[in-house]
Amino acid sequence: MSHNANKVNAKEPNRAGVVSQALEDLSDVPTLSATNGQVLGWSAGPTVDAIDMPSPYDIAGSMWQSGGGWGGGHIYSVGDGAYWRAASLTLNLDATKISLQSGTWITQWTLQAGTYLMKWDIPFQASASSSSAVLRLKDITNNQYLGAKIQIGDGRSSNHFMTLVSPSSATTYHWEFLSITGAIYLPNAQTYQSFQAAFLEV
Repeated sequence: MSHNANKVNAKEPNRAGVVSQALEDLSDVPTLSATNGQVLGWSAGPTVDAIDMPSPYDIAGSMWQSGGGWGGGHIYSVGDGAYWRAASLTLNLDATKISLQSGTWITQWTLQAGTYLMKWDIPFQASASSSSAVLRLKDITNNQYLGAKIQIGDGRSSNHFMTLVSPSSATTYHWEFLSITGAIYLPNAQTYQSFQAAFLEV
């Protein structure tokens, strides 16, 4: 007496009629050697293969203006770092990746080794519509400037800053004023609400 044995690929059912399949049992899937950071996807053929995924990112920190609480003003000078009132901010920082200098008024931050995409919105108050300033990110630890110069005021910029850094060890940074035309002030508590920063580890 003959009968047909049901199979799925090369696998036959057991006595209970269950066919156990492993990924390697699929006939159109070669032996895979997937590594960390890869997923299964369609490759040329088409066949299933191990496919590289884009690099993930982690939020190392964020901060934004969430309160006022100061009066008076400050006029920036060449060489100053753009600063903010730490006591008026909401901070969400991974202390293993980013830290701030101590004090009420902050101009610097320190990143541990890694690669970070930094995004900033820093408001300024100009004395006239023609007033402007040029800023640039400075690596204070290694005494060098990074990235392009950014001009604010005089209709040149919306005060949005974004840059990528890859420190190999703990490194301190600030946004430094390279030149100023007219007068640029720290904005008052009411107009400072647009300050925010985010640090993405990529």
